[in-house]
Order: sequence, then structure tokens, then C-alpha cells
Amino acid sequence: MRKGIIMEKHRNFVIVLTADGSFEIAVPYDEKTSVGEEVYFNRYISKVRSRKRKRWNVKLISLCLILMLSLFSVLYFVNEDHTYAYVNIDINPSIELKVDENLSVLDITALNQDAEGLVSQLNGLEQRNFQEVLSEILGSCDTFERKEVLIGVSYTTDEKMEITNNIKEYFQTENTDWQYTAFRVPGEVRDRAMENDISMNEEFATLIQSDEEELLETIKIDEEKMDKIHSFYFTDTIPEEPFQIKKLNKEY
Repeated sequence: MRKGIIMEKHRNFVIVLTADGSFEIAVPYDEKTSVGEEVYFNRYISKVRSRKRKRWNVKLISLCLILMLSLFSVLYFVNEDHTYAYVNIDINPSIELKVDENLSVLDITALNQDAEGLVSQLNGLEQRNFQEVLSEILGSCDTFERKEVLIGVSYTTDEKMEITNNIKEYFQTENTDWQYTAFRVPGEVRDRAMENDISMNEEFATLIQSDEEELLETIKIDEEKMDKIHSFYFTDTIPEEPFQIKKLNKEY
């Protein structure tokens, strides 16, 4: 006894999809069935059409179904959100934002233990504008004595500076006492950071301290920014900031 899922229903027969992926012209045991149901069936034997014609119809239906599935797959991937850039925000909590080309935040990830509590408060901010999310993050840390933030941007496509310019615009227009350093992070540096399970900003600082001159020469960044990035992680005179998150206003 064979069974399959009804894909099409006709007057004298149905088209079923079997477990091995083939299509059959069939007669279900139960006549009260509908498309999408799994049924037991007998193979349909036409008294009018030849066996060759039946095989052609099944092939034609199979081709139509394959084309429909292909179309649905293409539409799914076209509509799927695409990550335009990864943005690492390091204060002491270290957070990564996935941002699309419209500068909407797709995902928020904690990169260290200090960031876990903050990220849990940021739930619900996905799909909000990047500047809004940045403002919430800085606002949650505004009790910190050390108002310094590193913002590294790693683009997934050819280098574009929209996000870096957006960060600059934010700090120029907002009334804030935060000191920021924004910079582009090469994809190779982000790959290393993922292997080492650290922020790509910290990996960037480690690279600055190293003697990998060949890679450093390919990075377009001025010495002042390099000094700020390096000192953020490696200057012993700066005390560790006790981590206390200010509660966020949840009325989004």
C-alpha cells in the first residue's frame, strides 16, 4: 500500500508526491480528500490516454512544480535581510551590531560577559535605525566616569563609508560628552577576531602592537586614531571601569 501527499486534485484522479520525490497519477482510497493531505492510493490507469501520454503529463507537472519551488527560493533569498556591515562598539561592554544597507540594525550580539545584561535590555531594538540603537547603548552607560568609546566598522562588500559618516554625524549633532574613535576594520582582521573570540576592535589594537608591517600598510588610518585604539586596551594607567548598566527606557 503506497502513500503520498496530494499536490493537485482532478475529477477522476489526483497528483501525489511520494516519499522518494516522484510524482504519481493516483486514485486515493478515501475520496473525501484535499490538496496537501497525505493519503494512501492506487495508481491511476486511464482508459482513454495512452501510457506515453500519462508519463508526459507527470513530467510536465513535475517541471511546473520544480519551477514554482525555484521561484519561491529566489524570492526568499531576495527578500532576506542582507548584512551590509558589522559594527563593534567597545566601552567595556563589547557589543556587535549587524547593519543593513539602509542603516537598520538586524541583530545585536554581546561579545563579552559585561555586555550580556545590556544586550538583554536592548531586545526589541532590532530593525531600528543605527543611530537610535547607538544612542540607547551610550545612554545606558552614561554613569561611567570614563566616557570613551571605540566604534569599528567592517563592511561585507566593497569599502563604503556611509556608516562611518553616520557615526561622525551623530556625535556632531548630539549633545554628548562621549569621546569616540570610529574607524574601518578590514575583513581579515574581523576573521582573526572571530577565531580568537574577541572584539574586532581589540584584535585591531593587537595588530597595531604587532610587527605585521605588510598588513598595517594596507590599512588607511591616521596615527592619532591608532594611538587611541592602542591605548584603549594597553595603557595600564587607565583604571578598569566598574560595570553598572543604567536601566533603559522601554517605551520605544
